[in-house]
Amino acid sequence: MNRRIVLLSILFSTATALLGQGAGCDINAPEELVRWKSPVRPSLNSQERSRMLIHLNKSLPYQQKGRPVMGSIGQSVKLCDWIITGTVAVLQKRNTDDPDQRHVTMGINVESNLFGELGASRIEVDLYPMEQPEKVYLAGDKILVFLANADYGVSVYPWAFSLDFDKEKLSFPATESPVLVLDGNLSIIKLDDPIVAEQTLAAVDRYVTILRREKRDEDKIYAVLRELVMSPIMRVREDARSDLVLLLRHSKELNLTNVLSDDNIDEGIKDYTRQILIPDREGRRQ
Repeated sequence: MNRRIVLLSILFSTATALLGQGAGCDINAPEELVRWKSPVRPSLNSQERSRMLIHLNKSLPYQQKGRPVMGSIGQSVKLCDWIITGTVAVLQKRNTDDPDQRHVTMGINVESNLFGELGASRIEVDLYPMEQPEKVYLAGDKILVFLANADYGVSVYPWAFSLDFDKEKLSFPATESPVLVLDGNLSIIKLDDPIVAEQTLAAVDRYVTILRREKRDEDKIYAVLRELVMSPIMRVREDARSDLVLLLRHSKELNLTNVLSDDNIDEGIKDYTRQILIPDREGRRQ
């Protein structure tokens, strides 16, 4: 399948799934959505509920940046086989009939393995369909990269949102060489300066611990995410917020009422929890 079509399908299926299931609330809700100022808020009717979800979904960080929620650190950690740091060696246009000439290969000099053992000092990955990558990446740029041993189809992404998603149960044919977990630059994070690098790598290590090294525990994951949503690094902060919304949506054990009194959690998530998640959970128990 054309990789451009796959990416568009991911974006469409992500938005559809989030709206349909009530998960795609923005973690930075517009002020007009936070309509009730008292601890006790009235129940939403179906029209209000739909309107709230639509507005919140439009404000989702990755919607604004053209990135699906699947591109968050947490979701990438679930799907990856390797996480490496390295430097950009070269960008090369691939031979293609595409007049836009956007099929680009990036050569990466591997410096360290944060997860998995890649066993290579240099790799090449395709960046298609990224726009003007030569203006984003320069030779020598330090980067963090999420890699996989299979080219996943669009059908895997909604499933991967679930906390109990198990990558080991996937049955996709292995690729000849490592590929990016997601197209374009979705699986690449630039480590622009020492502070960004230190805090981003520390956050990724915490994600790997709670999602891949240890048995997944909702309380432990929540404890990590509630700290990462306060990160001074925007990418870490926004990813943690998106991952937190997905955790709350799929949670079976968390005490959702505690979210409402957590000072680290913003009003958008609290309203979503109060108006959507708690009533839905209570409805399933009846």
